[in-house]
Amino acid sequence: MEERFRKLGMNDNEREVYLSVIGAGKISTHQVAKGTGINRTTAYSIAKKFEKTGVLARNRRELFKGLWALAPGSSGT
Repeated sequence: MEERFRKLGMNDNEREVYLSVIGAGKISTHQVAKGTGINRTTAYSIAKKFEKTGVLARNRRELFKGLWALAPGSSGT
């Protein structure tokens, strides 16, 4: 599976963030950082990158500001 992530251009930290979100379903970026051991600032940067590329969606309007993975081709809404 690691080879697939490398072919997609994901580094180790990006892979860990993605797998953490997939495993949780919906999770805060803070929880991702804590669970993976990745620096919180790095986790936020990766989440922002993934949101821009359509890999993850982020909810900013509700009390729980969480992340979730998107299916390929999904708009996230």
